Amino acid sequence: MKKFLIVLAMIVTASLVMGAGCFISNLPPIITSDPVKTATVGEAYTYDVEATDPNADVLTYFLTAYPSGMTIDSATGLIKWKPTIEGDYDVTVKVSDGDLDITQSFSITVAAADEPVIPNKPPEITSSAITSGKVGVAYCYDVNATDPEEDTLTYYLTEKPLDMSIVATTGIISWTPTDAGLFAVGIKVSDGELSDTQSFSITVIAADEEEPEPDPVVLVGIAVEPETMELVKRKSGTIVVTACYEVRGWGVTLENKKCLFLTSDSKVATVNEDGLVTAVGAGTANILVSYEKKFATLGVTVTYLPMEIKADMPLFTVDDELKVFRVEIVANDDKDENVLVYFTLPTLPNTDYELEFYGVKSIVTDLGWHLLASGEEVVFGYPSSGFDLKDDTVFFRATFDKAGTYETTAEVWIVDEYGKKDEKLCSKDITAKVIPPEPLPY
Repeated sequence: MKKFLIVLAMIVTASLVMGAGCFISNLPPIITSDPVKTATVGEAYTYDVEATDPNADVLTYFLTAYPSGMTIDSATGLIKWKPTIEGDYDVTVKVSDGDLDITQSFSITVAAADEPVIPNKPPEITSSAITSGKVGVAYCYDVNATDPEEDTLTYYLTEKPLDMSIVATTGIISWTPTDAGLFAVGIKVSDGELSDTQSFSITVIAADEEEPEPDPVVLVGIAVEPETMELVKRKSGTIVVTACYEVRGWGVTLENKKCLFLTSDSKVATVNEDGLVTAVGAGTANILVSYEKKFATLGVTVTYLPMEIKADMPLFTVDDELKVFRVEIVANDDKDENVLVYFTLPTLPNTDYELEFYGVKSIVTDLGWHLLASGEEVVFGYPSSGFDLKDDTVFFRATFDKAGTYETTAEVWIVDEYGKKDEKLCSKDITAKVIPPEPLPY
């Protein structure tokens, strides 16, 4: 059982930081490479700008004058370009250390190509649309397309009924009709410059309407739902896999045990044979799903439980009456697990203050104020039923014997079933300022 642990450490601190150093004048960077001044139409041009800095500063590379389509890697200085027209082109490179910079200007002479440049050709959709469906039955159509230059293709829906979606990288369309009727669909496939389109209508029959026996079916792909997951660490979600068949776009929900699930990074998310994805650590990972040599990918993003600690601290006066302050745990957590929270007062050689706590969910029998002794540990929350860490508050009150600054650090921890700290979720430094009492009038 996972638990949460809050540790409150109260110490008196005073610090003085001294340091000395020397200042070295900044010097501009130096470009050490010679530019490449010739190119050919239709062929890739590259020039790796090399530079050094006397102060070993990190350098950034820029193009301040350049022809259309030319780029430079700001971190490495690598210039790339593919000229399309012969002629002379002026280029200026600037290298900066963040304060000072140096430039290099030169001209590139572009010669005509030995062979004519082959213009880009558009992709072509090669699959026939599935034009029938049935209310309540998953519809699936795997859009297939080819590109003469074998460019990477992206698939879009330009017109669609409600809730229909397409996987941009594979072209698999998924949809579950909720009403009978005729529904228009528009598809566009692009190579980043040119595109092809396909328009058609889907006739959806009622759920109770008889349909003819299907022709032999062919598995054309699989689809996963959801296509992406956003999980808080230690939370889980289940993948639903649908097999897409050629005839009438039939989709059949598969038993997950018939599929193979693999994760790209087990430190971010794991997946079991039932398609249950569990968030392990913050980051991103991909879950690969396969069934009968058909594949689909689901992206997983894992974040930590949003949580913070707030403290409302008054100004204290020496020997003043007990003043109340509160430590509030603000968390967006909807789990119903048992949780224990601990507050610990550290042992100090000379106690200059008294600290009491009050918590309506404390396991202490008397729900009144309780004086905390040095090193005393107080359990906040019922071990048998626990409570949700969601906008919960613990109240404290204190009185001080000496003026000064008292600092405390509140920490929220995940602990394992043995009560051992596993991972710190958040912490907050809290400062109590204590001023001397006002002098008595003569």
